[in-house]
This record gives sequence, structure tokens and C-alpha cells, in this order.
Amino acid sequence: MKIYNFINKKYPNHKIFAILLILLFLGYVGYVQIVSADNLTKSRVASYAEIKQAGLWLKQNTLPSEIIATQSIHHIVYYADREIQLFPETAEEFDELLKKNQEINYFMVSIVQNSPPWTYTYPQENNFTPVEAYFADIQQTQPLLVIYRID
Repeated sequence: MKIYNFINKKYPNHKIFAILLILLFLGYVGYVQIVSADNLTKSRVASYAEIKQAGLWLKQNTLPSEIIATQSIHHIVYYADREIQLFPETAEEFDELLKKNQEINYFMVSIVQNSPPWTYTYPQENNFTPVEAYFADIQQTQPLLVIYRID
């Protein structure tokens, strides 16, 4: 309204001009916002692609009764259609979970969904077998997500 009042004071006989100028300004701002939102949406489309691929891999390569330990609960439940066990805060708590539940057969760790720090070294320390991995680079030196079989 301040812009309208300012223009109306300067050019009292040009109310239509003032309204058109305001509409033009609002249209431009709206267009910029839509383009920005579209670009943001398009850039995020592939941000969880590896988790989707991992979920689909799990669905094809695991039994429905097997449980996957991961932080990516919603994605894996949706794509893999498997039961999930969230990582506890400590490795000791996870050891207890493994003793209580023999159906936890897979361990999926990812840098996309932050996992507790202990989860990044736990598979090697416990001789889990890597069965699928997704990398950030072509040389496959920077893993984004790794699925381990718990033997």
C-alpha cells in the first residue's frame, strides 16, 4: 500500500498506472520465487537416490522376514517393504539387539542419513560382509551407502 500511496501522491490522476506498476512488480517477484522453487525441487530429486536404490536392492535380495538395521527408516520401509531396526546410541546396545533378535541380517550405513558415529567402523570390526555399495565418485573411493550382511 505504501507504494500505491507514493505513486498516487506523485501522479494523482494515474491510479491505473499505480495499480499496474504494483501488479507488474508482484508478478515479477512471483515469477522469481517460482523459478527458484522449481530449481530447488529439481536439485533435490536425486538427493536420496542411493537410498531408494538400496531399498529396491534389499527388496529383491532379502527375505520378507529379515530385518535391516539402519537410520533410513522411512525410505527403506517404503522401498524395501522390510522391517527396520534403528541404530541405538552405542555399539554395546546394538550387540545386545543382535543377541536378542536373530532376524537382524543386514546393516545399512549411509552418509546421506547420518548414523551414530560407531556405525561407520562397526561392520569392519565385526567382519560383516559388504553386499552392495553406492559411491559418490566414478573411481568408487567415496562410499555414500553400504549394505552389509551380518554373518
